[in-house]
Amino acid sequence: MKFERIKLSNHARKRMRQRNIPRGQILRTLNEPERVYPSGDTKVAERSTDAGNVIRAIYVERPESYPGMDAFIVSLVRRSGRVE
Repeated sequence: MKFERIKLSNHARKRMRQRNIPRGQILRTLNEPERVYPSGDTKVAERSTDAGNVIRAIYVERPESYPGMDAFIVSLVRRSGRVE
């Protein structure tokens, strides 16, 4: 699935600012993940960056509460290292 229309929770927006994660990196993580796995009612997409970090996007795909959205981003994580 191609993710184009995403909505970020207030928590995800806060993490995006705190961790300096651009929207383009979020979309790239969703559209070109190195790893995707389920986590309860959500999914987690991970992708390594050129700077040697991992972006982890925790999301709900096609959320019922946001019709027309491809994904609702619950939280974002940036950590050092590569996707394992």
